[in-house]
Amino acid sequence: LTHSGFTSEGCRATYRGWVVVPRGRRVRWVRPASDDVLAWGEPVMSRRVGAVADTARIEIPLQLFALGRVALPGVELSLADAAAVSGRLPALAVEVRPLIAAADTAVQLRPVRGPLAAPWWERVAWRIVAIALALLVAVVFIVLRLRRPRPVSAPVRSPAVPGRDPWAEAMADLEELRRMRLPEAGRFGEHALRLTRILRRLLERTTGGVSPGLTTRELVERLRASSPHLDVARLEQWMRVWDSIKFARASSSADEAARAEAAVAVLVRRPDAPPSREVA
Repeated sequence: LTHSGFTSEGCRATYRGWVVVPRGRRVRWVRPASDDVLAWGEPVMSRRVGAVADTARIEIPLQLFALGRVALPGVELSLADAAAVSGRLPALAVEVRPLIAAADTAVQLRPVRGPLAAPWWERVAWRIVAIALALLVAVVFIVLRLRRPRPVSAPVRSPAVPGRDPWAEAMADLEELRRMRLPEAGRFGEHALRLTRILRRLLERTTGGVSPGLTTRELVERLRASSPHLDVARLEQWMRVWDSIKFARASSSADEAARAEAAVAVLVRRPDAPPSREVA
């Protein structure tokens, strides 16, 4: 028997019982009669079939309308095919107790009071305060950043080596390159790289507006704008050839390398020097 505490609707409980009968024998259950103390509900029967005997079960909801010890009569049963065989499940005794103690029923209720105000720290919109403080800090940071004096960067100038003639140094580098005999060893890419470096270093030291790191196109555009005395078209032609040898691994020969060295010798000639033989 399972039951809950006693309330105004009585104590609701569930009566469960079972009996073992021969296999296949039907059982007829007799629901007890209800009265002022016990109110029996609709029974639910079930059966579990076994190898030799069966187990017949019954489950009945009921309500108890009394406090204290209540006696429950056992449910009657009989076998359907044998009228002389009948019996009754054992009787039960249930102790019903109230959910609320009897002393609590005399306690008087307190008067109705209005809602209490929340403390001040719960009434403040802290999210709005945090957003406002963040905006204020951002404004102060921007104002201080704008008022800070910006450093004045010095103009970038081409490095100059004091006491040395750039044209003479370029010619000396060219003579040293010739003595290395790189084309004869098949090192045409390194030969074109060194020729480009000699010519670029001279232009950076003797021509305004030319700085390290310029591409061939940028270098040619700067020279056309700042050095009209140079043969920029021929310079661009040779630099394109050297770029194809350095980066595209274009084919070359010792004769072409010799002509390139002669062309560099013409290009690095001092402006006030007497003209030499042009190299095709």
